[in-house]
Amino acid sequence: MVFRPNTIIGANSIVSHLCVSEGDVVIGELTTIEPQCHLTMGLRVGNYCFFGPCVVTMNTKKIAHCRDYVARITPPRIMDGVRIGAGAVIGPGTLLEHNSFVKAGTRASGVVRASTSIKEVTSRVREALAYDERVSPL
Repeated sequence: MVFRPNTIIGANSIVSHLCVSEGDVVIGELTTIEPQCHLTMGLRVGNYCFFGPCVVTMNTKKIAHCRDYVARITPPRIMDGVRIGAGAVIGPGTLLEHNSFVKAGTRASGVVRASTSIKEVTSRVREALAYDERVSPL
């Protein structure tokens, strides 16, 4: 496990091996996070939650590496009782309301309403890559 500064884990919670917390992460009580999950900076996870193996959370829409702009940080918020299946990707700014369920392999974005589930896997091309997101030739 790699926990950067300001990672707080609530009482009786379990964070399995090979998980990474980028820091400033708060995990509620009685929450289980299975192996190889990525917890992005600023993430807030409620009580009684479950993350399956290899869940990835993201906090930026743009990757600033080698680009001439500053990334805007908008971490996801995960409320009490949320379950996330293996390999799901939780996008920046996503709100998973109480008791929602993200099925395995799904990409979640926007607001997932309380006590609902999502199961769509997004794989279509949405738009051409913006010029400012390309790495200039060396």
